[in-house]
Amino acid sequence: MNCAPLLSRRGPTAGTPMTPVADPSRYLTGRHLHELRNAFLFAEKQGWPLNTWIAVNFRGSHGWVQGDRGAGQVRRARNRFIKAIRDWCQRNSIPHAFVYVVENPPQGGRGPHMHILQHLPQDNWLALRDSLYLQLRSTGAWADHEFGFSKQQALQGGERERPAKWRPLFMHAEPLGNHVPWDWQREALKRLRYMAKGANPQEVVLVNGERLTLGQLGERYLGFHTKRTLDDNGIVRETVVLRPGVNLAPQGDPRIKKRVGSSRELGQAARREFGWNEVHDLRWLCRMLYISVRANDMVEALRKHNARLKQQELESARLNHAGPENAQIAFGCASVVRNEVLLFLDIAA
Repeated sequence: MNCAPLLSRRGPTAGTPMTPVADPSRYLTGRHLHELRNAFLFAEKQGWPLNTWIAVNFRGSHGWVQGDRGAGQVRRARNRFIKAIRDWCQRNSIPHAFVYVVENPPQGGRGPHMHILQHLPQDNWLALRDSLYLQLRSTGAWADHEFGFSKQQALQGGERERPAKWRPLFMHAEPLGNHVPWDWQREALKRLRYMAKGANPQEVVLVNGERLTLGQLGERYLGFHTKRTLDDNGIVRETVVLRPGVNLAPQGDPRIKKRVGSSRELGQAARREFGWNEVHDLRWLCRMLYISVRANDMVEALRKHNARLKQQELESARLNHAGPENAQIAFGCASVVRNEVLLFLDIAA
């Protein structure tokens, strides 16, 4: 991704990145990004966390004409699935809370499709998830052969593997943040960033008084990721690697004006009636915020963490000579230390 910005030549912003002309046929605009973020935050404020990840392909769905490049059938497919979700939520007395983005990537062959972040109550999430899946599948009315088996499923079921080049409908098997409930927002924010990957890398943001493009921000401030491996002795080793937040690139022209949206309960009118203060900060697109002290704190915490783990492992090796019970206690202490530091990293990121 080329993130070298065009610089303004005159005026008070001379020498800083020039604000690009909005091109909704190629990129998500700043307005689109603000809508995604504010609807996401408003859902959390209302107690409706967007904890369900859905991807719906339009190709092959009911009424889809292959080769028709008109905007009409894309719009009809989008509206049909949105209405299906709204009707299903009403029947199940569930708040109609979700955000979506429509994409049509020039490469990959998937054609027009839609990503959705949806709220489902946590208490009965699995049953509701299965019910919504059936609702969307019946709405799409795809042919059965479109749902191919994976190799593992084919072996387990004793059936012949069928190629699955793409999945017409996908829903995540568990709620976001299910394994780490305190970290739901980070897991959901990963999906929101993925939905925003069609943003213009030349989009200008003001960060601590400095004008930067989203591409520059993503390259300059990287995020920490903990990679866990199991060595030959059965000990979990943790290494920290760096990765950028989002790789911004055009996601094609879906040929419709409204390629990003939210449900009525999360839309601008609902937020205005509530008295919501709109957030216009695009730093959420980057995994690491523009606060270098956080990165320094994390590096220092990791240094101390690794030193403590090494000490615990030495203590564990020493106690191995005294009996397996003491060794198990020492390993438990090391696990507690590891979890404490991981929790700190989750909060800091």
